[in-house]
Amino acid sequence: PELLQLEGMMLLESSMMSSLCLHHRPSVMALSALYWACTRAHEKESAQSRLESMGEWSVNHQQLCEFVQDVETQLE
Repeated sequence: PELLQLEGMMLLESSMMSSLCLHHRPSVMALSALYWACTRAHEKESAQSRLESMGEWSVNHQQLCEFVQDVETQLE
């Protein structure tokens, strides 16, 4: 949906504005953006499928949370 795409793009753009996020791998950033957008749009099934694909992307939940936390920190 358009809202998911917009929120995911906003998260990725925000992550590029700070050196705080540069230590995260692109796969972590991309999966985090998708997961964050899904949860913000209350798309629980989409968010769950993103979490299930973490292993395929070589991402773990801690990496995802650290990236989102770094972005939220820079937005404060």
